[in-house]
Amino acid sequence: MARTDEFQKLVRDLAIQVAGMTPVYVDADAIPNAVIAAKRAELLADPATQKKPETIRPQIVDGQLNKWFSQVCLLDQPFRDEERTVRDLIIEKIATIGENIRVRRFVRYALGEEL
Repeated sequence: MARTDEFQKLVRDLAIQVAGMTPVYVDADAIPNAVIAAKRAELLADPATQKKPETIRPQIVDGQLNKWFSQVCLLDQPFRDEERTVRDLIIEKIATIGENIRVRRFVRYALGEEL
């Protein structure tokens, strides 16, 4: 029974995370290559990036992409106001519950927002 309670709490925590942080993708692997390429081009064309030396621009863009991943990918987001990520929380719960837990997809409904 305790395992069921732990699992239900995890599901509730993930639902609150999705509702509050509005992720778009489960993880970086779920992002289409075209979206990543477009974001990379956008970051590379940014005037602040263009002011930097050409040799370090790719590293700057990679860092900015990783920061973007932590905003749009559920598993890479910080869990609530903690230092750990949602991925770390799930790994912790796998160890506690003893079951393999995997987030494959999620759906977020929003009422009252313009499309």
